[in-house]
Formats: sequence, C-alpha cells, structure tokens
Amino acid sequence: ITKNIFAQVHSGVIMSGTLNPTFMYKDVLGIERSLEKKYSSPFPIENRLSLVIPETTTKFTARSEQMYQEIGQKCAELAQLIPGNVAVFFPSYELRDQIGAFLQFKEKIPKKLFWEKSEMNKEEKELLINQFKAEKEKGGVLLAVAGANFAEGIDLPGDLLQGVVIVGLPLAKPDLITKEIINYFESLDKLEVSSDTILTQELTLDKLREDKYIPFDEKLVEKLKHTKENFVKAPKMI
Repeated sequence: ITKNIFAQVHSGVIMSGTLNPTFMYKDVLGIERSLEKKYSSPFPIENRLSLVIPETTTKFTARSEQMYQEIGQKCAELAQLIPGNVAVFFPSYELRDQIGAFLQFKEKIPKKLFWEKSEMNKEEKELLINQFKAEKEKGGVLLAVAGANFAEGIDLPGDLLQGVVIVGLPLAKPDLITKEIINYFESLDKLEVSSDTILTQELTLDKLREDKYIPFDEKLVEKLKHTKENFVKAPKMI
C-alpha cells in the first residue's frame, strides 16, 4: 500500500523507538532506497530499571480468570512498591477490564484508579490526565490501553510518572500471513543477514536444470520447459 506513496515523494523521514530491525520495516513498507540509522537512548541506564515477570502471560491459550487474578495481583504489588503515579498499559480494553476487576479493592491497592475510556473527546482526555497528574503526591494508577489515547503523545515530565507496567504486547492473534512473515525474518536472523535483499542471479533455464546445487522437483522442470520466459530468479550460491 505504501510502496507507491514512497516512490512519489522526494524524501521521507520515518522515526520511532520501535523500528527495529530497520530493514524489516523498509521491506514491509516497500521502500527501495533508504538510509538507516540507529541511536541509543538519551536516558541514563542507571535511571532505568526494567523487570520481567515470567510467571504471568497474556498468551491466548493461557488466558483464564486465575491468570487475570495473578496479573492483577502483580500490578497491585508494583503500584504499591513504586511511590507516586504509575501507568499500566494493557493490550486491549477487554483485557484491561478483566484484570482491572482485581485491582478495585482498597485492601489490594490504596491508590486512586484512573480508567481510560475507548471513546474520549479532547476535553475528557485532558481532564483525566490532569487529574492523574494532580494525584502525584498520594499516587495514582492509570489503567490505559497500548496504542490508544495515552500510550503516546502525552508529556509527564519530572515526578509526574514514576513507573510503567506493560501487561503483554498488543499483538493480534497470528494468522497465516503473520506466521510466514515471522518465519521469513527468523530465517534471515539465522543466516545473519543484515538486509532483507537476498542475493540473486539470473540463470537461463538450461543452466538451472544443470545446476546440481539447486534441488528441484521433476514436475517443476517440466513446467519450466513450457514457460515463455527466458530467465528465472534463483538464489545465488555464495
């Protein structure tokens, strides 16, 4: 879809903290010529503490009320340990509501909860985020959704936000195409290929049939004999 758009513009700048590996996005977006740059985070590493909780998961096959309760308990514990405001991002509103039900009890989490809504106008967004900011002394918990109203585009400098909890990634259930794309780039990783452009060479059909290093099906050879094309693309042996 975007290939024709990029072909018509003189230049474009694509930037994000999630464009990695960069060559994959170049391939997916259909960009033929690009200059790829990576920059390290400007935030001091000693100011960041990243933790992973392996006991919990939002995997489709593992979702259950028991898992939701366990995730909710972990979120409550983190919110209590972190002083000040904490934001919790969920993959979807449905999952947020399922897990959030286990966060509503005061004995579990004394902090005030701020619930993002799926349909919020500009005034409602500003009101909710300002109320959340004002709670920084006692500490509040923003229950939001990744990719929605508050996942990006808001400014919480200084001590307005002390911690962020990511409850799983907002990934759709993989379909056949998604699985093949994953397999494709995993294959490139195994080959230690730093670009998605796999070297190719043009061979005449006669040379292709004679190449002992290229395995082929006899039925495929028969089909190639009747093709109208003079050349075919084949992987280059390096």
